[in-house]
Amino acid sequence: IYLLKHLARSFAKRYPELAAVNIVGLIDEFSTTILKELDYTLEASNIYRFQTMFKDDPTVHIPLVYSRYCTKRLLVMERIRGIAPDDPPALRAAGLDTHRIAVNGADMLLTMILRHGFFHADPHAGNIFIMPGNVIAMIDFGMVGALTPRDLNFLSDFAIGFARRNGDTISKALITLCGKKFFEREEELRFEIHQMMMQYTGVPIETVNFAGAMQACIDVIVKYQLQIPSGIFMLIKALATLEKFAATLDPQLSLAPIILPYAKQIVKEKYAPRKIAGMLYDTLSSYVGFIRSFPDDASEILYKLKEGKIKHDIRLDDNALFVRTIKSISRRIAYVIVLVGLFIGSALLMVFDKGNAYGRFILIAASVLILLQMLKWLFSDRNK
Repeated sequence: IYLLKHLARSFAKRYPELAAVNIVGLIDEFSTTILKELDYTLEASNIYRFQTMFKDDPTVHIPLVYSRYCTKRLLVMERIRGIAPDDPPALRAAGLDTHRIAVNGADMLLTMILRHGFFHADPHAGNIFIMPGNVIAMIDFGMVGALTPRDLNFLSDFAIGFARRNGDTISKALITLCGKKFFEREEELRFEIHQMMMQYTGVPIETVNFAGAMQACIDVIVKYQLQIPSGIFMLIKALATLEKFAATLDPQLSLAPIILPYAKQIVKEKYAPRKIAGMLYDTLSSYVGFIRSFPDDASEILYKLKEGKIKHDIRLDDNALFVRTIKSISRRIAYVIVLVGLFIGSALLMVFDKGNAYGRFILIAASVLILLQMLKWLFSDRNK
């Protein structure tokens, strides 16, 4: 982890155009996840959380944890007996329905992501077992992902915009995801996303790779150097794994139509009357608080201004440019100091020893260099 962080920082400095990928943030999240995976009490806690999420869902089985035997280095849980999902012939031989298994698996992961904002981040075939009755069982809950409300809103808006082939909705969702209210290149971004959506015109939504389309849009965001939350990459990985898993069981199954009802539900909840009323109440409360505190804040600012205690923090966005400028100024100052030192030293040497050839040479050379530097500054100022 230490080496990865060092390499990530070096890579970010060397290739600033890739800042949107947030390489350092990805490594930080990876290190946090890895360290959490080494603590089995945290994994047990994750399992308890998933048990609560699916306690009323007969299509999902979360293994029991025998907590009295568990420690930070030991996790004892129920043994799961089932068939791996990447073996359709074995599933059919056991009398199981591969289509139903694919649908149950998709519903399970989408419930985690879009209803609870907490999901299994490594849903590959080795962590999934199919039990009798097409029941999905999962293990290995050390790597999990958590989504913020902004992430959930992005995913729902993206799904709806994608279903409608609406590039404007997708562009707005992407810009909001990056924490931008106003983006100076928004028109260019909208045009590029719109051109991308044109590729899917007339293509049935059931045949579209949803995770692949989302990754393509993220690639566009990277091109425009917008900052993407590092957790989104974990989400795309989980969705891509889910699509691969579903395609193995049922090639005709697509994730896009399944995700759409979940997305619409998020939008309904977002604009529900009770939610809007709560938002209005919070806004009014903020304004009331502002009005009440404004006189005291204004008095404090005026008092500090009179006392000369107002401080202003200066933030430099382009650190590399700042460092280069400081280095250039430092070199010029050092050069001038050396020239002046040589001139004064040789002049003193000539005063005390007029026949000194070395002193005469240094004095002439220093004088010529100082003259050239003055001419350079003079003409550069005129050019400006």
